[in-house]
Amino acid sequence: MPMVKINGREVYIPDSTTTVDEIRQAGNIGQQRNLIMRTREGNYLVPKGSPVNVNEGDQFIDAPARIKGVGPGRPYTFDDIFFAVLGFFGLKDSPQSKDTVQPMPGTSPKPTPFQAEAEDRQSTILDNEMLTAAPQIVQSAIRQANVPVNPQKQESLVSFLFRPENRQSRIYNEIMMIAPNFSKHEGVCFDEEKPDWLMIPKYPLPAKWQNRWCKLMIIFPQGYPITPPIGFYLNRKFKLKTGGLDHHLTGKAYDNAPDLLAQGWYWYCVRMEQNSAGGWKPGSDYRKPDNLWTFLTMVRESLTNDY
Repeated sequence: MPMVKINGREVYIPDSTTTVDEIRQAGNIGQQRNLIMRTREGNYLVPKGSPVNVNEGDQFIDAPARIKGVGPGRPYTFDDIFFAVLGFFGLKDSPQSKDTVQPMPGTSPKPTPFQAEAEDRQSTILDNEMLTAAPQIVQSAIRQANVPVNPQKQESLVSFLFRPENRQSRIYNEIMMIAPNFSKHEGVCFDEEKPDWLMIPKYPLPAKWQNRWCKLMIIFPQGYPITPPIGFYLNRKFKLKTGGLDHHLTGKAYDNAPDLLAQGWYWYCVRMEQNSAGGWKPGSDYRKPDNLWTFLTMVRESLTNDY
């Protein structure tokens, strides 16, 4: 009877060969959430309906359902914000989305020559420029990524939830919560006065990548935590061990995500579902999912899996 950890809680599994449903039931994980096995090599999605061989000490976590490599979806409506707010206060689950999303133009770009040496020579310059210009860049980017809803209905709702001091306090607390996990290397970088962005200067890439480390950038939208970040950014167009490219690392940003390609940051095309049963649902307590930990779990899972 192996002991495993599910979302940090120790659980005993009756048999070393079990099912996804049994793990979900043991961890009280909904069917619409992604079930992930954490390993040193990466965060691996556990496919639905497949048998799972578990060993003593295996770790499982869950994360919101996500969409990888898609293009501009429909604008957010007042109903989206309304149901997200209900979920925020634990009053009601968001409805299952029936909308379809069209493939993103440029999700599978034609590979271009990879100038690794040139990028190495420029990396320090780009990093310094990015850290110096980050507040101005992010402020401009957030204006572009605003949630478009009915202005008449938006005013009271958004002014209540998204007061700058509340949003900034939430982001600051979440960054402080995850920061010790990266303290063994180079820690984290962010603007303490206006924490609109987070940079992890030495982030470990999963095993399928040629490089061991990268720089990771996350930009928090104005509606955070109700609205999760749209994708994330790496400091180079890294290659896989196969010699190919991950075409979800589009470089140029879509779907209203801030485009920082000119500053040397390559956008990774993934977003979390919001208006579905297994989507992003932050609570009022920043220490509980969904939060920055949840998003970073999704980041590593996206960089681990091909689909």
